[in-house]
Amino acid sequence: MPQINILFIGFCAVVVPVYWLIPDGWRRAFLSLTSTAFLLYMDPISFALLFTLTGAVFFFSRNYKSDRIDLAVIMLLFSTICVIRFTQLIQRLQGEIHLLALVGFGFYALKLTHYFIEQRSGSFRKHRFIDFYSYMLFFPTIMVGPIHKFDEFLQSNRRIRWNDQTFADGLERILYGYAKVVVIANWLIAIKIPTFAAGLHSQYPASSVIVDSAVYGFHLYFAFAGLSDIAIGLSRLLGYQMCENFDYPFLSRNIGEFWQSWHMSLSSWCRQYIFIPFFAKSRNLPVALLLTMICIGLWHEFSIRYLLWGIYHASGILLWRWYQKHLRPVLPLPNGRIWQGIGNGFSVAFTFSFVILGFTIPRSSSFKEIINNFQIMISG
Repeated sequence: MPQINILFIGFCAVVVPVYWLIPDGWRRAFLSLTSTAFLLYMDPISFALLFTLTGAVFFFSRNYKSDRIDLAVIMLLFSTICVIRFTQLIQRLQGEIHLLALVGFGFYALKLTHYFIEQRSGSFRKHRFIDFYSYMLFFPTIMVGPIHKFDEFLQSNRRIRWNDQTFADGLERILYGYAKVVVIANWLIAIKIPTFAAGLHSQYPASSVIVDSAVYGFHLYFAFAGLSDIAIGLSRLLGYQMCENFDYPFLSRNIGEFWQSWHMSLSSWCRQYIFIPFFAKSRNLPVALLLTMICIGLWHEFSIRYLLWGIYHASGILLWRWYQKHLRPVLPLPNGRIWQGIGNGFSVAFTFSFVILGFTIPRSSSFKEIINNFQIMISG
C-alpha cells in the first residue's frame, strides 16, 4: 500500500507544512495540484481514468437531465467497477497489480455515484468544479477511504482553521494507524502467530482451521483499520474531519451491530443507495438485504468466495432479525444487571464466533477448499 511507502511519507512531510504556510485562499488549489502531481507520478494511466470519470460525472450531473441519462451514467460507473474488479482479480492471480487505480477505484466509484445521485436530486449547495475535483482526488482518502460524503467535505472546507489540538490528534491517529498496520497486522498477526500455531495443523486440524480464520480476520481488521486511521489522521493534519470506518466491531452483540461498526462508511453507502431504494420498491426485506450484502462482498473482491461471504452474512442478519421478532419475545429471560451482563457477554461471544467462522470463506482459495475447511471444523 502506498501509505506504507517511504515516498508517500516524504510527500506528506512536505505537503502538510507548505499547506499551512500558504495563504488560506490558495490551499484548496494547492491540495488539488499536489494530489494530481502525486497520482501522475505514481500512475499516469490511473490518473487519466479517474480524471475522465470525474469530468464526465460533473458534466452529466448538471446537463441532459433525464431518466435515461441517469441510468446510463450509473450503468457506466457500475460496469467500470466490474471491469476494474475483474482485472484486479486476474492480476492478483498473476501475483501483481499494475495499475494504482485498481487498488482505490472501488472507493472512487462509490464517491462518484454518491455525488451524481445527490447532485441530480438537488441536495448540494452551489459549488464549483474545483470543489468537486478536490473532493474526488483528496489524497489522504483516495486509496483506502473512508468513503466520506461531498456535503461533509464542503462543510470541512468552510471550517478549516489551524488548531493545535486537532493537529496533535491527527499525529496521534497516524501513529496508532502505523502501529496497527506494521506491528500488529504485518508482524504479530501475519508472522508471529502463524509460526506459533504451526503445530496445530497436524495435531488439531479443526482448531487449526479456526485459528487460520481468526488470523485472516484480525489481519484484515488491523490492516484496514490502521490504514483508515492513517487517512483520518492525515486529513486532520490538513484541517479536515473524516467519518470513522471502524468502531470495535469484534465487540458487537449481534451481527446487525457488527455491520454498523465494521467498514462503516461502506455499510452506510450500501444502506443508502442499495438497500433503502430496493426495499422501498420491492417491499421484500430478505431480497433487499441479500442484494446489499452480495454487493458488499463483491465490492471487496469480484470472486465466488466473497459472493458466498456476502450471502453468509445476509443469512446471519436475517436469522438475527427472525430471532428478535419471533423468538426473543417469548423466551423467559431473567432480569437484573448480572444476568444482563452475562447475556451481553454471551451475545458478544456468539457474534464473534459467527464472524470468525465466516472468515473461513474469503480466506479459502476455492469453493472446494471452503467446503473442505467447514467439513474439518464439523468433524473435529
